[in-house]
Amino acid sequence: MLYYRTQLHPWCIIRLLPNAQRITVARFRKRNDADAHARTLKRLIPQALLVVIFEPPKVPVSETINGKCCSSDLSAREGPPAPKFDTAGDIHAL
Repeated sequence: MLYYRTQLHPWCIIRLLPNAQRITVARFRKRNDADAHARTLKRLIPQALLVVIFEPPKVPVSETINGKCCSSDLSAREGPPAPKFDTAGDIHAL
């Protein structure tokens, strides 16, 4: 359940602590929600060092084959070929 929640809420407010330590204060779905909450926390705790970061979901080991992510295999995807660009920046179909 925790992993699913972290996938849905990638924006984090991190409190920076001494000795290169950190703690996740809160997680949000939208960056502007995280920014607004961080501003409120900064007003309540002015001495705290807070940053908003995007923490992308990690790919679990069960979704990998031979250490490579299954979804990054472009040869397995179907669809139209990507357009080619000439030196002038015009798009040409293959």
